[in-house]
Amino acid sequence: MKNNTWKFKRSMTALAVASCLLSLPNAYANNAFGSAYGKAQAGVVVTIKNDNTGLSRKVSVGEDGRFDIKNLPVGQYTVIDSLGNTDSVIINVGTGSIINLEGTERITVVGARVSSIDTTSVESTSVFSASDFELLPVGRDLTSVALLAPGTVQGDSGFGNLASFGGSSVAENGYYLNGFDITDSRKLLSFANIPFDAIASQQVKTGGYGAEYGRSLGGVVNQVTKSGTNEWQFSASVHTNLDALRAEPKDVKTLNQDTLSDPYGAHYLKYRKANTQDATSYVLTAGGPLIEDKLFVFAALEGFYNQYDDYFQNESRNIKRTSPQGLVKVDWYLSDEHIFEFTGVYNKKTEKRTIYDNPKSAVDPEYRVPYTGEHGEHRSTFDRESGGHIAIAKYTGILTDNLSLSVMLGDLKSVNDKDSPEVPDGVDTSCNRIWDSSENARGLVHRGCWNEGTVDILDPDTPEEYSARTAIRIDGEYQLGDHSIRFGFDEERLTNVDRGWVYVGDDRKYYRYFEVGSLNHAFTKVNGVELEPGTKYVRIWDGAKLSAEYKSVNSAIYIEDSWQVSDDLLLYAGLRWESFKNENSEGAAFVDAKNELAPRFGFSWDVDGNSEKKLFASLGRYFIPVPGNTNERLSGVEYRDVSYHYYDGYDERTWVPNITGDIGDANIENKQAPNPASIVSQDLRPMFQDEFILGYQQEIFENWTVGIKGIYRKIKNGMDDFCSPGDIYKWALDQGYNQMDWHDIPSCIVLNPGEDLNFQVDTNDDGTVEDVTVPNSYLGLPEYQRDYKAIELSFNRGFVDGWNLGGSYVWSKSQGNVEGYVNSGLGQDDPGITQDFDHRLFQENTYGYTPNDRRHAFKAYGSYELTQEIIVSLSFNATSGQAKNCLGFVPYEQFENFPSNSPEDITYDRLARYSASSFYCRNEAGERELTTKGQYGRTPWTFNTDLSFKYTPTWADDKLSLRARLLNVFNAQKTVSVEPQGDFGRDSTAKNPDFLVPLNFQTPRRLYLSLSYKF
Repeated sequence: MKNNTWKFKRSMTALAVASCLLSLPNAYANNAFGSAYGKAQAGVVVTIKNDNTGLSRKVSVGEDGRFDIKNLPVGQYTVIDSLGNTDSVIINVGTGSIINLEGTERITVVGARVSSIDTTSVESTSVFSASDFELLPVGRDLTSVALLAPGTVQGDSGFGNLASFGGSSVAENGYYLNGFDITDSRKLLSFANIPFDAIASQQVKTGGYGAEYGRSLGGVVNQVTKSGTNEWQFSASVHTNLDALRAEPKDVKTLNQDTLSDPYGAHYLKYRKANTQDATSYVLTAGGPLIEDKLFVFAALEGFYNQYDDYFQNESRNIKRTSPQGLVKVDWYLSDEHIFEFTGVYNKKTEKRTIYDNPKSAVDPEYRVPYTGEHGEHRSTFDRESGGHIAIAKYTGILTDNLSLSVMLGDLKSVNDKDSPEVPDGVDTSCNRIWDSSENARGLVHRGCWNEGTVDILDPDTPEEYSARTAIRIDGEYQLGDHSIRFGFDEERLTNVDRGWVYVGDDRKYYRYFEVGSLNHAFTKVNGVELEPGTKYVRIWDGAKLSAEYKSVNSAIYIEDSWQVSDDLLLYAGLRWESFKNENSEGAAFVDAKNELAPRFGFSWDVDGNSEKKLFASLGRYFIPVPGNTNERLSGVEYRDVSYHYYDGYDERTWVPNITGDIGDANIENKQAPNPASIVSQDLRPMFQDEFILGYQQEIFENWTVGIKGIYRKIKNGMDDFCSPGDIYKWALDQGYNQMDWHDIPSCIVLNPGEDLNFQVDTNDDGTVEDVTVPNSYLGLPEYQRDYKAIELSFNRGFVDGWNLGGSYVWSKSQGNVEGYVNSGLGQDDPGITQDFDHRLFQENTYGYTPNDRRHAFKAYGSYELTQEIIVSLSFNATSGQAKNCLGFVPYEQFENFPSNSPEDITYDRLARYSASSFYCRNEAGERELTTKGQYGRTPWTFNTDLSFKYTPTWADDKLSLRARLLNVFNAQKTVSVEPQGDFGRDSTAKNPDFLVPLNFQTPRRLYLSLSYKF
């Protein structure tokens, strides 16, 4: 009996690891189900039955001996034909599993088989199962699993734990749960979380996906949840990541020792050694039949006790989370042909955040951070909420022998409160925010009675800020002879509620004092007025952001045909009609793109007709929607009136000045929602990308398969915003519009870079707007460029004799003048409206290797059975570094000293506000010179080795398991990013002494422990 158990365990391990290590092309199936196909004797009836739920389907084999069974829920199946031939197979999400009932020799595993080469598809997909999660040394999160797939690399840590697919930015992926889109609609930079133990499998699409999918340029990740079976099963587990088990991270000290030029003197750029991270989760799961063979339920509840301490130069934070999350999945098999599903998720997360001011007594005299790791004086405590709920209802039906249909309804709401949703107790909001930079020292001095942790007040009449998605999706499939025709429609209605704010203070204004000629004030011209050195003045910002609700609608219709031309050749053709609509707060559309065509083509050739050699290709176009953040930033009402004044004294308590006169004219901004036709080019097209993949897979000898793939991606139509009204005003004056008020020109306008700008503007200052076309020669913008080229090699040895091995090597180039929807160099997370095209100077010398360019990426992983009770797994990743650049201030001085309100003066005023964010940098002589991308080499290679041990003692009847995951075994902490700012300051000619100083490193070694019991 023990030997049989041991044999079964080995076979199940084989299945789990094999399904993980294979990069499977996708078969055309329901996006939350899988399919099976194969060959048998013509005329026989093939029956496939789920071993755990009893679901059964039958199909008659055609004259060509082929059969195909679609819309199968994930799980293990037994197959038998009417002649008595049998087989077993695992069905994975979105993939086709091969069945052979012709007596051909099979892989020597017990229970089921996993096909290494799927000849029925042209897509590029990897599938990972729950068993894989338990074996391989990866983090318990979606991204860590996705990074196992070829062509994926870790994105910049400033955007969180996200992956870049095929050279795209981290904001260009799509994330799905049981076929429902759970991507954050505001910035596309996150996704809804669910209990990790509730995931049955995760499908990672890295390219070539069919017309069923859209709205992404990078990759698609689809998670499928577990379901109940005919046997009640329960589990309890605990997973912990204690700070005591973590290696110490690296700190970074500034190289600047000049206390006159830096108010902090010598200090830490990055301080990490006192930070703590303790995270423990407790999980309960239960699943089983409410009615055998008919009605099933699965539920997971995950509790947390997470605590983090983070220390910064002037403050420290303590963050605690104890709020739970949960999931319920109900499956109703009305019959074998009609399945109803419901998925409900509660994932609202509440963090209690406490902010402290650093205690002066605990501050190292040289570096402004507490060495003791103890918090200082309490500043404020508040709750920060995120997440909310997901509800998905779905019907899948086999209507006739040739027609199937699925209908899905989904609803998601995710709260996104800001860090300080309410005014902390004890904070006096009657005190204005006031800074003083008039003293002869670089930096800012706090004045008055305001609290530095509270600079504005959120709108009390808008209780929460959230994003919501309501979606409907209908998919159908009709088998017409050798043609498998799929068609469908989906529409999602998005709502983003943005919570407004005002400045603190009785008059809701922000004051800042200056002195001409001080270290902070080298220039003498203020708001168009020349001032004498020593003149003191105050700048006043009177600003606010109004709360608003923004809506968007994304919809698509698609049709595709998979034509089995012969036994060996499949041709694919698909067409997707995309439409995107974004509205401002008043419900007027400022983006309304209809019927954007996205064609898809491909072929799959079974070279020898035995699924051992496959040549395939795909060609397609992919669109991405305009994020909700663009609605808010572009069409919302956020104003900042700016004025400059002389003053005579100030209030002793609040430091509010006594104004005695004005310096120049105040800049008063419009406080109404902008005209939609004025903020977007009227011929704007959404961003899209064309992709071509050519690949070959082969079984080289028993248990081994290899593959090679060439990939080319190119952005054909980029989208971003242009923020230089001075250039547009220059065009207006050249056209004779001398009465035009340049303030009527929007601050930023979304366009397709490199093309003429068609928009509406008031050219005669009479309150009437008209259509105008500004030639790109005035804007000076190049076309949006990003190309990705890659050669991908993959290999896999099936699980035989107690071990397996798989992995990939990818050589790639990602080049362009823009990264994409985000800017990693600046840490800018404004998808579609980054700074990249705000002015032509920001595009000087920008073509080169993008931040997600990793020339070489090698991945290898596998498992080995040490004993009957112990399995060890290993993962290794070696990746080359990213290009190092210099960022400095644009040469805005060339626009200085022009008449007030001239195009040049307007441009000067705008450009002087930007941080160091161009490729102009000061050289050693203090002169600005234009650098190039990658001029300063690359960051070093990173090498990461992860190890996992799983112990399942036989004395516990295989119900108890202990697992240890040691990530970054050798504690490699190579540099992953450096300080890119080359200029020391806006008005300084010195180079930044910290330029190219390493800032961020590989995550230090850490140990995760898990204990679980199944019963």
